[in-house]
Amino acid sequence: MTPTTFQTCLAIEVEGYQLIRPYLDRHCEEYVYINTSKRKDLYNLIQKNAGDLIFKVNGEIYFADLKTEQSNRYGNFFLETWSNKSRNTPGWLDPKVGIQSDYLFYIFLEQKMMYSFNFPELRRWAYEQNNLKRFPEKCQKKYDQLNDTWGVCVPIEKLVREVKTRIVDLQKIEK
Repeated sequence: MTPTTFQTCLAIEVEGYQLIRPYLDRHCEEYVYINTSKRKDLYNLIQKNAGDLIFKVNGEIYFADLKTEQSNRYGNFFLETWSNKSRNTPGWLDPKVGIQSDYLFYIFLEQKMMYSFNFPELRRWAYEQNNLKRFPEKCQKKYDQLNDTWGVCVPIEKLVREVKTRIVDLQKIEK
């Protein structure tokens, strides 16, 4: 049986979580990954609002959303503006209805790199400072799927220069 696009993307995300676990072990007091693939009710309650990961640092609890790509082939981040544009469903970046986590962890598996953004700061850069308008909106063509996902491709070096980013070379984290 051929995996669906959703199953393929979920497997890539789980692989991203496995890759960052040594980093989490080293920097967090506690953490839990929320895999909601078998529980749609949990997806709507937790993941859709808070993200994929709950972690504790210095006694404070934070939420992070994981975005994982197989490879950094073009030197860009894909910032999703529409989850399904034809049905007017905003994407995860949308400040009003997108994921409301504290952090965005953007992971490239092949390069073993993670870029950590303060999610509210990233949204301010994107929407309040109007920076998304600097980049053309494109339809995602990497995966064949029913919904038409749209976003902007922002060069990594540009976003890292303009938004405070923690860059983690996951190859250098001891397991």
